[in-house]
Amino acid sequence: MFSAERKGRWSPVLPFQLPQLDQVDNDLLRALPSLEEVRSVVFTLSVESAPGPDGLNACFYQSHW
Repeated sequence: MFSAERKGRWSPVLPFQLPQLDQVDNDLLRALPSLEEVRSVVFTLSVESAPGPDGLNACFYQSHW
């Protein structure tokens, strides 16, 4: 398992089954948010919240929506 030489594909044998999502839940998680969902989140943020990676805080996005 921890050697440089690997023969074949190794996978662990687990004493339990991993949980899986059904197709409906998977589709919901992969769906893009609607414009209304994004707007709702932006206007929920505090206007004095910390700036993001672009240097702009929530006040900027709220005033320029």
